Amino acid sequence: MVEARRLASNMATLARVNLGWQQYHNSLDSLSIAQRFQALDEQIADFSKQARASRAISGTASLLNQAKALNSVLSNSLAYADAQDAYGGFLFSLGFNPVPEDYQRYDVDALANNLNEAFRQWSSGTLPLQDPAFWLEAQPEATATQGQASL
Repeated sequence: MVEARRLASNMATLARVNLGWQQYHNSLDSLSIAQRFQALDEQIADFSKQARASRAISGTASLLNQAKALNSVLSNSLAYADAQDAYGGFLFSLGFNPVPEDYQRYDVDALANNLNEAFRQWSSGTLPLQDPAFWLEAQPEATATQGQASL
């Protein structure tokens, strides 16, 4: 029975990590597409400005193209935020959590310093791994609820 629980815990951990990795790569693909659309819409807006200056198109058409370019900038920013969120989810699935347990007692500056220090340590190769089995055991109701919701 212990072996089956260990195997189930390992499989759940692998599935969670794999899902985080896939979500991260999907968000990078979305970001790449958003960047290409932004570049195209900015080129169209520039051409519209030139055409408007030479009176080849109306001001309304030029304004519409500039609005589309601005919308592309917003879409690109949202795709970037989604990629950052997916990256954080992937790191969390690996057991990385830079937020201290007692984060409520910190002010914003102290919490920012703690987060910066954790990221600096991670970048230098010091990785504070947590046992994923501990995380799964610490949230049995949430894991059971998520499993039921996805059925």
